[in-house]
Amino acid sequence: MKTLMLRFFSLTLVIFFVCSCKKEKESLSPVFIFTSDTDNGQKTSIRVDPKDNYWVSSLGVLSRFDGAKWITYPNPLFFSNFYIKSVLADKHGNTWLATSKGVIKFDGATWTIYDTHDGLADTMVQAMAIDADDHVWVGTKKGISEFDGSKWIAYATMVYAAGYSVNAIAVDAKNTKWFATQKGLVKFNGISWDTYKNIIAEGESFNSSNFTSIVSDSKGNIWCGGQNCIFTFDGVNWYFFQLINDLPTNEFIISLAIDKNENVWAGTHQGILRFNAKTNGSSIFFSGDEVSSISIDDNSDIWFAKNEYMVKFNGTNWFFYSVKSDKTMSMTIDAQGNKWFGTPNGVWEFDGTVLKKYNTANELQGNEIWSSAIDNQNNKWLGTSNGVFKFDGVNWSSFNTTNGLADNSILDIAIDAQGNKWFGTLKGVSKFDGANWTNYNVNNGLVDSVVMSIAIDAQGNKWFGTNKGISKFDGTQWTTYNTSNGLPDNQTIAIAIDSHGNKWFGTDKGLSKFDGTTWSTFNKNNGLKSNLIYTLYTDSHDNIWVGTDGGGVSKYNGLSWTTYSTADGLSSSSVFSIVEDSKGIMLFGTDKGVSSFDGRNWTTYINNIITESEN
Repeated sequence: MKTLMLRFFSLTLVIFFVCSCKKEKESLSPVFIFTSDTDNGQKTSIRVDPKDNYWVSSLGVLSRFDGAKWITYPNPLFFSNFYIKSVLADKHGNTWLATSKGVIKFDGATWTIYDTHDGLADTMVQAMAIDADDHVWVGTKKGISEFDGSKWIAYATMVYAAGYSVNAIAVDAKNTKWFATQKGLVKFNGISWDTYKNIIAEGESFNSSNFTSIVSDSKGNIWCGGQNCIFTFDGVNWYFFQLINDLPTNEFIISLAIDKNENVWAGTHQGILRFNAKTNGSSIFFSGDEVSSISIDDNSDIWFAKNEYMVKFNGTNWFFYSVKSDKTMSMTIDAQGNKWFGTPNGVWEFDGTVLKKYNTANELQGNEIWSSAIDNQNNKWLGTSNGVFKFDGVNWSSFNTTNGLADNSILDIAIDAQGNKWFGTLKGVSKFDGANWTNYNVNNGLVDSVVMSIAIDAQGNKWFGTNKGISKFDGTQWTTYNTSNGLPDNQTIAIAIDSHGNKWFGTDKGLSKFDGTTWSTFNKNNGLKSNLIYTLYTDSHDNIWVGTDGGGVSKYNGLSWTTYSTADGLSSSSVFSIVEDSKGIMLFGTDKGVSSFDGRNWTTYINNIITESEN
């Protein structure tokens, strides 16, 4: 239910504004989408294939979502940092993924990896297309490659493609291949190569090296996106559409698609533009985010991909699919068995089927959920950086320093037998009896004001873990324990109490057990894989579970230790929170989602989350 709260995480709040401009009016409300960068700068990407499967690469994990369930695949590239540029399907049902580390082919059972050793011009794949002969065409930073079903042909040394960095590929109705490159527009009809470095459109000459996207429509016309402009070629003549008034200055069109109504959809670094060449009408949908891919499925729904989320337009309504790989900092289970996951991006409620999110877009006024607890009335209490929030299932209530809290940063929450709520903060402990607030700090007997963990024993004694040791409070007297008593370190991050009344304390230098008289210490020398402990939990069988930093989760049954890591099925080796459900299934909150363990099998079912909202 708690974790180390002094390790703060950076977040990016993206407010997705959809606005109207010029000749067509759009009436769309702002949509709030929350994204975060990974700690090491790795990218999260999402793409939709022709069968409406979502493919997500995040933190080196490749997952597919078919609309009902997630399938997470072992990393086929054996790289921790790769992302998907595009996903296509050939006539034989194979799925092709263009990635930052090469091309992946998946036939439903076997993964095949192609790189420069197989004939790719380069492993940084930026574009991909499949032609009428089911040949796969790949554009890289160093040229063009073709896969004919048995072998790769690299055109990196061809005169028209030598060293060309390819931005986009299109195949027209005549099976002619078109390549938008940084050295101009290149065409290949299967026999000869042609280049259009300078094109004449409506009497003006333009340099085609600015083309950053390309697509072919149902009539065989070629559309190219450039800097503040769109070009189209009908096989004889070029036409030019200036978009100076529609887009920010020096904005490039990096993705294109043509819908059944002949609207041109253009993705930019700043959002989405819809343009109709016949009516000269345009609408702008700005998000402030790069729209790197646009595709149209068999239902004529239009999909727009940003790194961390997707947007679908069905001709009437917009649907927003956000993808997260959240750190799960706290977990608790309510009376109905619903799981509540606190993350830096809000709190999620999961009833086993439906996942619902609460954040600042709802009535929750703080997104960083550091701690959580549920009282006997099934009220949810959430500790954030902006105070405490109570949710009774319908209404939200908030409490902060103006109400009586010692501080608004709530590091841990515990509820005693009388229903009093105890909150650990950066400035002491606050007790709330439902009407009155009472605060305790160093002046009252608390050893330190930074209270990171709280536990309550069978006798009603409160145990507080701080930066300077442990404080025990029996309602009248305070008692302090620190390294002089037997703690391996004074910074006490986590506390748990087993059925025998033993107290367990997690520090950054190991684990301590205190039976009321004797102290015992466990660390890397006698069972643990990491000495930095984030969380502790005692299960229904009186096993003690220890969540660590980088050492996975370790279980102690009183005699021996068992450690579980990513090799066993844990989603990450850093475990921030632990809870057990009514069926005895253990849940582990990590920095890559939630993993469950039933004693035999592991499931990571909230590694990547796709949620849908409609406007």
